[in-house]
Amino acid sequence: MPRYISHNNYSDYSDDGYDDYDDYDCGRLKKSGGAVEGRPAWQSKKSSTGSTPSNTGSTTCSTPKTTFETVSTPTPITPSTSLSSVANIGTMKATPSQQHIAKFIADVERSEEVIKGAAGLIKSRNTINVLVVGHVDAGKSTIFGHLAVLSGSVSMRERTRTQALADTYNKSTFSYAFLLDTNDEERQRGVTMDVCNHTLTLAFPELGDNYSVPHTVFLQDCPGHRDFVPSLIRAVSQPDAAVLVLDASPKEFEKGLSDDGQTREHLQLLMIFGVKHIMVAVNKLDRTDWNEGRFVEIVTVLTKVLRKDIQFGGEVTFIPVSGIGEDGSHNLTPGNAGCLPDWVRKHTSLGEEIYKTQSIRSTSQIKGEKTSPTIILFDVTPDTYEGKKVFAANCVVESGILQLSDSIVHLPSMYLFQIVSIMVDAVEADKAVAYDTVTLYLAPDKRATKLCNNCDKLDSSVVVKEMPQGSCFVLTGILLQQGPVSKGVWINNMILATTVKALVLVLNTPRGISVGDVYDCYVGSSRVEARVHKINAQINPSTQEVIRKNPPLVGKSAYVRMTLIFNVAVIVKEFSKSKLMGRMILRSDNRSVGLGKIERISEK
Repeated sequence: MPRYISHNNYSDYSDDGYDDYDDYDCGRLKKSGGAVEGRPAWQSKKSSTGSTPSNTGSTTCSTPKTTFETVSTPTPITPSTSLSSVANIGTMKATPSQQHIAKFIADVERSEEVIKGAAGLIKSRNTINVLVVGHVDAGKSTIFGHLAVLSGSVSMRERTRTQALADTYNKSTFSYAFLLDTNDEERQRGVTMDVCNHTLTLAFPELGDNYSVPHTVFLQDCPGHRDFVPSLIRAVSQPDAAVLVLDASPKEFEKGLSDDGQTREHLQLLMIFGVKHIMVAVNKLDRTDWNEGRFVEIVTVLTKVLRKDIQFGGEVTFIPVSGIGEDGSHNLTPGNAGCLPDWVRKHTSLGEEIYKTQSIRSTSQIKGEKTSPTIILFDVTPDTYEGKKVFAANCVVESGILQLSDSIVHLPSMYLFQIVSIMVDAVEADKAVAYDTVTLYLAPDKRATKLCNNCDKLDSSVVVKEMPQGSCFVLTGILLQQGPVSKGVWINNMILATTVKALVLVLNTPRGISVGDVYDCYVGSSRVEARVHKINAQINPSTQEVIRKNPPLVGKSAYVRMTLIFNVAVIVKEFSKSKLMGRMILRSDNRSVGLGKIERISEK
């Protein structure tokens, strides 16, 4: 359940500054002196504070609290300030040599030649980012492990090794899945527990010249169990398309769509992730003797859910498959449905459908004010590079152009690094551009030890702890140009904020969402707590007209504009400027209860 709080816990915050939804015709919400009329008063109780999840992939939500910490106005962090005291960006304590200042500032500007080259990279990248979702045990890892073997992305030696390993676990049918589920606990439990990233190379020259150029497919294989949905939310970046895997076995498809299943929630998440193309792999049809009636039933039911309940307006393709089928009996790649009924052979294979996926990459993400890069961090580990201490950071370039040897600063820790190596699709490169998923090898930047926090002599575990998932990097020159950064100050088109105004779709929650509720809130890839400060209006999603002003409570399927206050400051963008950094998901009791888009950022 959401946590209920006394409004007085927010005495530091008045309504001033939070009611500027004038163009939505939303009036001010009168301050509540107690319980909402017609509902019981919720008395706050002191309880121990749940720990903030680390960035190690922990997926269980903290125990719900009956109180919510007051959001104090952050002050800029100085190099001596501990990150644990406030999640905020720091100020510079001194300037480096004039030579370094000039270089860092000059590096912010990308030449026309560099921009032109980066645009060419975006256009030439044959990389497709595909998100794989589905209810637990639907067969996601099996399908794509099998596809990896068929495409030659995995050697037969590795295939033989995982087959033997599966036999030792008495899970012989999991041999393909073991190619993707690589840690021992996943293999013992037989379920994917964290988002697993994999790369496939697809080409089907037998289909003609249009299929002969190899396409790199960057897969994000997501866990199906409800307990691991938070890791899915935080790890997903900017997918071009998604594959939803369904189990066609008797009663299993229905189980996935039930209140205890994950199919519906996964579809809702695909909406907020910006997916426009969903490929539905109807798996395990071999268990129904390839019954066409069962396939049609699933297509009919899911289409209704997508179009009416989820209101998905993008492209949907249904493909009948069998993840463990023998050659000629699985329909994972062209020519492998020859032993199957005629109705199956009329459908394209899953591999062919993925190959045809169009990338959403646009050169607009590297031009104008977006030339300077914003890099979102997923995880970081200590490493070595050419015998030197470095940190390996797995990231996505949200926008801009990143170059080898760039000096970058991590926000909020203010640690300064120099990029010593860039890996794009497991290949070393001299630059990375918007949409690229990269591994950056970062060395403490000794050229400017007086500029920001110096992590060269710190224990690696301390540095890693202060670089959480969802934080970001910008060029050092950006800070030099714009000066000290604190709450309410824009930097590289981002802002450190505690208060946002969002358009939220209320999902299937028993009691709805009301003013004062507190939820686990996933903003981009960051996790914070958010209090519903005000429900400004309920609106008609089709006409955008206001249905009700300032409702104290809204129920399932309501579209509302609301003001939210975070318990710590986070770096955000408006959804119109960044679908990755402007998306928001509210969760309670291990369920998603609201999907939101940040429309405005309200900081004084």
